[in-house]
Amino acid sequence: YQPWDGGVVGKGGPNLRYIGILGCDDCGVYGISRTGYYTHGHLGTENYGVYGEEDLSDNFGYLGSADYGAYGEHEVSDNYGYLGSADYGVYGRHNVTGNYGYVGGSTYGVYGYSSVSYGGRFDGGIYVIGPIVVDNKVQAEDSDGLYFASDEGTIRMHVNNNGNIGIHTTSAAYPLDVSGTIRCSSVIETSDDRLKTNVQILDNALEKVERLRGVSFEWNAEAESAGAKEGDKQIGVLASEVEQVFPELVSAPEDGYKSVDYTKLTAVLIEAVKELKSENIELRKNLNDLRGEIAELRQRKY
Repeated sequence: YQPWDGGVVGKGGPNLRYIGILGCDDCGVYGISRTGYYTHGHLGTENYGVYGEEDLSDNFGYLGSADYGAYGEHEVSDNYGYLGSADYGVYGRHNVTGNYGYVGGSTYGVYGYSSVSYGGRFDGGIYVIGPIVVDNKVQAEDSDGLYFASDEGTIRMHVNNNGNIGIHTTSAAYPLDVSGTIRCSSVIETSDDRLKTNVQILDNALEKVERLRGVSFEWNAEAESAGAKEGDKQIGVLASEVEQVFPELVSAPEDGYKSVDYTKLTAVLIEAVKELKSENIELRKNLNDLRGEIAELRQRKY
């Protein structure tokens, strides 16, 4: 390419390898470097404000075209990216894998897709106003899991690598571990008899209930690590006492603090009430028998 006609030509460098031209046929400014291969660029062409190309690899890029504010392409891999198009503020594509992403689209502010790994990765924090839509998955890259914090940086939710979700705690020992109070309209537990085996009626339920104490208490300072508030008054049972009678209702996670499955105590109370009713029926029967005997004795006396 020799745009010498009508312009001002300047040459320099070793063996005059560098050439510059002002006012050539195709551009306002043209420059070329002839160092074994040709690298050249244009300013003020018909199609671009700035254009540059490396001839050996055919990598090229330009600024200020009709379609893009900036465009660049790697010829061998066909990877390319651009800024300021009609559809996106920023767009980039890796042609071999088909991975691509953009910023400032008409549907999403930020979008990323990967056929082999992550659709997006941020090594720092992410500030988002509005919803986040994930088509596949959000994955933690290390053993720390995923953290969700409020605007002041306080961690409100944590998902560890076991899949346990902690609300107001980062050491969830259960699939859902809440440090604090839960409010809901109902709790539904799986209880289909087709899923159970070795079903047995609880025996001596009333006697076992008598071994438990219903107590009132106040949480101490140590309980605040479990989401309680020091000084709050509550009603319940003591896990150590329940464990002696119904060990299957007590669990102790890694932190060592025991928990009681209060809902399962319902089954115990059902059988205890039934036993109490049976005793009551028997007592009534005995009472009626005694009343009959007393009435018969009175008749004999008179």
